[in-house]
Amino acid sequence: MWAVGRRTGFFFVSYVPLAAMFVVAKWPSGWESSEIVGLAIWLTSIAVLVLLLPSLTMSAGKAAKLGASILVCGAIAVFVLGLAYGWYEPMGLHPDKPKTAATVSGIAFFLVVMGLLIVAVLLHNARRVSEVRWTVVDPRDQGGAVAGYLATYLLPLLSISAQGWRTAAAYGIYFITLYLVFIRTESLVLVNPTLYVLNYRIYDVEIDARDAGDRRRVLILTKSQVARGIDVDVVPLGDRCYLAKEVTR
Repeated sequence: MWAVGRRTGFFFVSYVPLAAMFVVAKWPSGWESSEIVGLAIWLTSIAVLVLLLPSLTMSAGKAAKLGASILVCGAIAVFVLGLAYGWYEPMGLHPDKPKTAATVSGIAFFLVVMGLLIVAVLLHNARRVSEVRWTVVDPRDQGGAVAGYLATYLLPLLSISAQGWRTAAAYGIYFITLYLVFIRTESLVLVNPTLYVLNYRIYDVEIDARDAGDRRRVLILTKSQVARGIDVDVVPLGDRCYLAKEVTR
């Protein structure tokens, strides 16, 4: 179950740039800037609650629980304040003319915030695990695979003639199919455009070992360039994916 949850998180992360494109493409008109800002703050508070509220029971350490509790309490206060002052109003499906609905743009913004929060939580939790040191041989940059993954962004941006529920159903089928492929393919977990946007690089590397039978290939997420023969201190991200905490040349 944890593996599915982790892969689901990385799936959300991988589509943050596409969600950001929808924020811009479906940007509402007719609203004051303060109203749009209020909506953004309100949606951010919901994202914080959705992600961090369940983590209160799972956080290890007093500092982590205290930090999560403070963020959750602040998000609850912002959420209630937004309800009281109607910060959600631009999300209405049928606003008075000449205003246009911010429903699609708002949902896309929520997904952007969720994705960024998820990657922050996943990487933060990984860094709290004790690292192991490996010597890398045969590193292969996965930038080409990430570029190929970007092709999945194209279909949602194409014009679909159907309207209403049929458009939503078509997009739903598309993303459900992608999701099922993603969570069932461990090699896709780190093939993630958003991680490149955040200045990370992904390498498919072979781990050196005295016994040839112990050698294996893994995916390493790092902000440094990885070359043959260097030592890397890594922590597990799950499946065969690892986060490099330190690269020694």
